[in-house]
Amino acid sequence: MTDNSDLKTDIALIHKDIAQIEKTLSKLDSTLDNISGISRTLALQERTVDGHERRLDEIDEKISRHNKEEEDFRKELQKQIQDLSESNRDYIQEFKFSNAAEREARHREVLASIDAMRKELKDKNREQDAKITTLENWRWWIMGIGVTVTAILTLAWKSFFG
Repeated sequence: MTDNSDLKTDIALIHKDIAQIEKTLSKLDSTLDNISGISRTLALQERTVDGHERRLDEIDEKISRHNKEEEDFRKELQKQIQDLSESNRDYIQEFKFSNAAEREARHREVLASIDAMRKELKDKNREQDAKITTLENWRWWIMGIGVTVTAILTLAWKSFFG
């Protein structure tokens, strides 16, 4: 019976080993299932990361393109500002020159007008002085004639009446 009991022991041990192997295989199956799930998750995450990287690359490209366009726009704007500044500077210089010429012409006109007025006033003053002198001379003549007539009348009165 020893053989039989050894055999039973061996069979029991084999059963135990098989149960252990089944447990191990079961754990191995669940581990493989977990690894498979993790692998699928990693694949999904990898696709997501690839999508994000693609979007980031597109955004980076758009930002670079936008920065270049903005830089070109700034350069063009700066050039336009400089052109406007130069044309304004030229316009201001022309305006200053023409304004100075116009002021000089107006100044000459005003001076000519003042000189003409001065000449007219001098002529009128001479005319008035001549008229005043004539009137003063007439006054003296009339006073002289009046004194003479008075003196003659006084002498005549005294000789006739007195």
